[in-house]
Amino acid sequence: NSLRQIEHLSSTIGQAVEVMQSLASESTQIGSVLEVISSIAEQTNLLA
Repeated sequence: NSLRQIEHLSSTIGQAVEVMQSLASESTQIGSVLEVISSIAEQTNLLA
């Protein structure tokens, strides 16, 4: 029974790690999009 609980915990931790890695990747992508938006906003302000 304890072995099953440890295996389940290990699996759950593995899934959590995958989710965190995915979130880190998506956060990086969001940061890139925000940089583009900021750049466009700056260029627009220069034209105004």
